[in-house]
Amino acid sequence: MESRRINFRFTRGNYRRFRCAGRINRLALQIAKAGTKARMTQGQLAKAVGTTQSVISRIERAKQNLTIKTLSKIAVTLHTALTIRLRPTP
Repeated sequence: MESRRINFRFTRGNYRRFRCAGRINRLALQIAKAGTKARMTQGQLAKAVGTTQSVISRIERAKQNLTIKTLSKIAVTLHTALTIRLRPTP
């Protein structure tokens, strides 16, 4: 398999998008870790939240848009706290 090098230049706009994507990926990872800690499969979590296993899979891969309502259901199901903060941008 050939490896390709991608040239990526940070500009003000794409740097902000990249930082935002990092936050989303961290959230996805936190959900996946909490599910593992709770010893729940994606199917079990999906049933408890009221969605499908494929949606939970997309959430854990950061490929699914989330609402606060869905995040809240996931947090309650996994016995975790959901904290949302607004911070000034640097």
